Parts: sequence; structure tokens; C-alpha cells
Amino acid sequence: MKRNDVLLWLKKIKLDIAFLVETHSTTRVEQIWKDEWGKGTAFFSSYGSSSRGVAILLQNTFTYCLHQCFSDPEGRYLFLDITIHSCRLTMGVVYGPNVDDPAFFENIYTILDSIGNRSLLLGGDWNVVQDYDLDTLNYRQKNNMQAHNKLINIMDDLDLVDIWRENNPDSHTYTWHGPYKKMSRLDYFLVSTDIGQICNTSKIKPGYRSDHSLILIGIQFTNINRGKGTWKFNNSLLLDEEYKRAVKLCINDMINVHKISILDQIDPMSVRFSTTDQLFLEVLKSSILG
Repeated sequence: MKRNDVLLWLKKIKLDIAFLVETHSTTRVEQIWKDEWGKGTAFFSSYGSSSRGVAILLQNTFTYCLHQCFSDPEGRYLFLDITIHSCRLTMGVVYGPNVDDPAFFENIYTILDSIGNRSLLLGGDWNVVQDYDLDTLNYRQKNNMQAHNKLINIMDDLDLVDIWRENNPDSHTYTWHGPYKKMSRLDYFLVSTDIGQICNTSKIKPGYRSDHSLILIGIQFTNINRGKGTWKFNNSLLLDEEYKRAVKLCINDMINVHKISILDQIDPMSVRFSTTDQLFLEVLKSSILG
């Protein structure tokens, strides 16, 4: 009854995409969820009928193409490698453990890195706050600090922003209310900067049949302006002897092409080029890339 009630509520507020956390779904009832959701599509990371579970529900109101789905057998994360209109991105929901477990977030980082998309849209109940001064009230101590530090490092490495905090830099608003008047903002969306640029809405609204709030964002995918993206060097190549020989040969060839010939006998570390040093470096990098 609660499941059917919540799904009807989600349809009523007209969400194109819904991230659900703590669904308590099992593989046995996934088809029932899909049937009750209706004309859209549903993806699950199920665990048990009394704990965990996450899901992503898609309406048939927009064009998309699914490439891969990564589902956690422990019911804590679900990632979709998906193209919406012309934007290929990794979209995922996360239910972080309520213990200090940095390895959980390191595993998420490994999966995101293996998928390879630089456009990211991640949301859920992280069970880690971003800023203890702004995002908690009536806490006696800072919880899960190792997990907090790991998540901050991952955000920096993947160029992710907490989109609600970006739009509300000084606001004290909470998404979870617990005993002893404890409050915290455990639920939020982390997006890459290109997705952040097309995000036109970011709100915290009352939840429904839950002690967590609804986190709502609006994204206009048809307005995305694709840039060069973020390039990351595949450092496993540094263990490839053939690759290292090829790069060294390329460097020597480029030096011979661009150096001033009269200085052939000078120390290689003092070579002068017929171009500026900066231009030589750019041409060299382009040759190595080739």
C-alpha cells in the first residue's frame, strides 16, 4: 500500500526522473514496481525487504538511450551510463552507510572512473554532510569524518559541486530530522560543472511518508553546450616499456626538427628552439597524443 501510494505521489508531482533511497525492494517485487510505475522504466539495486535498496525511475517524457547499468548487490548504489538527448552522462543514486566507511566512497570513485563519463549527476542519501557548521544542528560531535574527507577528495578529483549549496551558500536548511532535535543535510545532488550550468532549479521540499525531505532539481538537457571535457592521463601507460620508448623517440624527433642547428653540440638541457618554448611544448604534446 505504501509503495503504490508513493508511486502515485511521484506521478502527481510530475517528475521525469526519480531517485529513490531505502526502497526495501527485493528482486521478487521489482516487476511489481515496474508495473505500478506504468509507462516509464525502472532500474533497481535491491537487497532485502527490511533494509537498503535504491531505484531510478524514468518517465517516458524524454528521449534517452541506456548504454550500461551498474547495480550494487548490497543495495547501496545504482549507476546508469545513459544519453539524454545529446548528452552522455553517468546518472546514479547512492545510499551511503551510516558508519565511517571511506572504502565505500573509494569503490564508488573506482566505478565512476571505469565508466569514463565526465558528465555526472549523482544524488541520494549520502549519510555524510558537506559542512558540519552549515549542515548540522544539535550534533554533539562530527560523525563519519574519514568518509567525509574521502567524499570531499572525490568531489575535487571529479570536479563535482553540491548544486543546492552552490545556489544557497549561507542557508541552514536540513533534509533529515532525528531524535533529540538533531537535524542535518544528508541528502543532496552532486553534479559535474557542465551539468551544473544547465541546472535551473535546486530546492529542498517536504518529503512524503518519509523522515527525509524531497531534493528537487531541474535540468534543461537541450541547452547543454558541450565543451572539451576533462582529460585524464592513463598512468598505466607508464608501466608500458614500448610506450615509454615510443614517447622518448617522439621527443628526440621533435627536438631535432625544432632546435637551432648551430647549437647541435650544446648540452641537450640547454637546447634552443626555432619556436617559443610554449609552442614547442604544445606541438610536442600533440605529437605524443598522436
